[in-house]
Amino acid sequence: ACRVSPTVDQALREICRRGDVRYLWVDQICINQRDNEEKKEQVLQMRHIYSDAYSVVAWLGPSFEGSEALFTHLRRMGNGVRNRDWDGLEMLHDDEEHLRGIRKAYDALCRRSYWKRLWILQEFATASHVSVMCGSAVIPHELLLAVQQSYIRLRDEVGERRNSGRDPLLEKLYANYSSPFRSFMDSVVTRRARFRAEGYEGDLFFQVLTTCLVLERDYNIPQTSDPRDRVFSLLYLAADVDKIKGIVDYSKTCAEVYCDTALALLKQGNVDVLAYSQFPKEIEGLPTWVPDWCMPVKNPCNQGPWYSKFSASGDSDEKQEVQEVSRGRLSIKGFSVDTVKKYGKVWDPDWEKPLDREAALAFIDDIKELCELSPRVRANEELLDAVRVATSDGAQYGEEDVSGQLIVNYIAEFIWAYDRLVKLVNPIGEDGNQQEDKTPSDNDWLVRAIHYLFSRRPFLTSTGYVGLGPSHMQEGDEVCIFYGGKTPYMVRPEQDGEEYSFVGETFLYGVMHGEALKGEVNSKTYILQ
Repeated sequence: ACRVSPTVDQALREICRRGDVRYLWVDQICINQRDNEEKKEQVLQMRHIYSDAYSVVAWLGPSFEGSEALFTHLRRMGNGVRNRDWDGLEMLHDDEEHLRGIRKAYDALCRRSYWKRLWILQEFATASHVSVMCGSAVIPHELLLAVQQSYIRLRDEVGERRNSGRDPLLEKLYANYSSPFRSFMDSVVTRRARFRAEGYEGDLFFQVLTTCLVLERDYNIPQTSDPRDRVFSLLYLAADVDKIKGIVDYSKTCAEVYCDTALALLKQGNVDVLAYSQFPKEIEGLPTWVPDWCMPVKNPCNQGPWYSKFSASGDSDEKQEVQEVSRGRLSIKGFSVDTVKKYGKVWDPDWEKPLDREAALAFIDDIKELCELSPRVRANEELLDAVRVATSDGAQYGEEDVSGQLIVNYIAEFIWAYDRLVKLVNPIGEDGNQQEDKTPSDNDWLVRAIHYLFSRRPFLTSTGYVGLGPSHMQEGDEVCIFYGGKTPYMVRPEQDGEEYSFVGETFLYGVMHGEALKGEVNSKTYILQ
C-alpha cells in the first residue's frame, strides 16, 4: 500500500478511468521525499523525466462549477485565435449571459493551486506534450496558450482590420479574461512557449531565476513547500546549468543555498544580481548582499540588466574580481561616487490600486525641491530633472537617446507627459476653464514608470547629485559603482570603516552612462557583510 494525497488520488482515478494509459510517473509516489540524497538525484534527472515522457498531464483537480463549459469555450477560442478567425471569436463572445458564466469559471481556473506551484514550471516547459486536465475536461497546451495570447495577437492586427474607434472584441477579451490571479497561469504557459520556441538557444540561469521569481505588476508569488526549491526547481530550465555546480544540495541550509547561488552568479559576471537584494529579508542569517528568494522580490527600478540601457561602470578596463573572503563576506571591486546628504519621503504605491496621481505629483515635487538645492541642476530645469529622476530617466532610454538631435524630442516627451498628469489632477485651469482633455490613462508610460517603483526615496548627495534609492537609506550612506555593473549601488560603512552593509540599488542622475569614469577614479575593494 502507498499513501497518497487526495489530489494524487483524484488524478489517478480520473486518468485511469479514461482507459488509455499503461504507465504513470508521479513525483509524489516515485520520489522518497524524506531522503535528501534521493531528492537530489531526482532533481538532477527531472528535466529528462518530463522531456522523455510520451505526455505530461497537468492535473488541476476535480471539476468545478462551469468548468466543462469553460474548457469547451477555451478550446473553440484557442482554435479561433490560431486560425485568426476574429469574426468567429466575435460570435463566440456575443452572448453576455454565457460570458458571465465564462468570466466566473475563468477566474476559478486561474485560482487553482496548481498554477501557483513553482516546480510545475519545469514539467510544463520541458515536456514533449502537455494536456491540461480538470475533472474530465481536457485542453491541449497549444490551445490554452492561444487563449492567453489572444488579446496581444488581436491587438497587433486591429490596425489592419479596422479603420477607426476602439475594437469591441479587444474590450471583451480584456474584460472577460482579466482575473487578478491570471499571472500565475500566464507565467507557466508562456514559459513553455518561450522554452520550446523555434531557434531558442536558452536563457541563462540568472535570467531564468529572476523572470520566474521577481514581481513586476502584481503580488502573485509562486510557492514551494521548501524555500531551497525556489532555486533548485528552476536550475534545469537554464542553458548554462552545466556551468553551475554544487547548487543542488539538500544538506545545506536555505541561507547557504541562496548565498552559494548569488556567489555563483556574481562569479559569472552578473554583478547586477545585487539589484535583487532587497529588504526586509525573511531568511535569517542571510548576508545583506544576497537576494532572499523567499520574500516578494520586485523588479529593479532601473529594469532587469538584460533590458537596461544603463552602463554606470561604462567601458572600464578594470577587471572585476569577486571573492567570498569568508562565509557570507563578499569582496568586490568598485569606486565611490558620493555620500547621501539629504533625502525625501518614501514613495511606495500599491500596485493593485490605480495610481494616486496627486501623490505622484507630490513625489515629483519632493524631488524637485532636492533639484533646487543642487548645484549640478541648471536653473529653470529643476522640473525636467525631477521628472527624469522620478522615472529613472525613462529607463528605456540609452545614452544615444539623450544626446545630439534626439535631446529635443526626449525633453519634450518628459514635459508633455508631466503636463498630462497635471491636467488630470487639476482639470480646471488658472483661468477657470476646463483644460484640454489630454489626461493619461494607466497605460501611459509616465504613469506606469512611477506606479511600478517600490520603496524608493529621492535623495541628494554631498556634491549635488540627485537620485532614487532604497527607503531604508540613511545620511552618510555611500553611493558606489561596482565594475561590471549597469547601475550604482548604496552601501553603509560599518563602525570599523573597513567593511560595509549592502543597502540596495540606486538611480543617480548624471552617472548612469559611465560619466563618473571620465574623471579621476580611485578604485577600492569593498567587503560586504
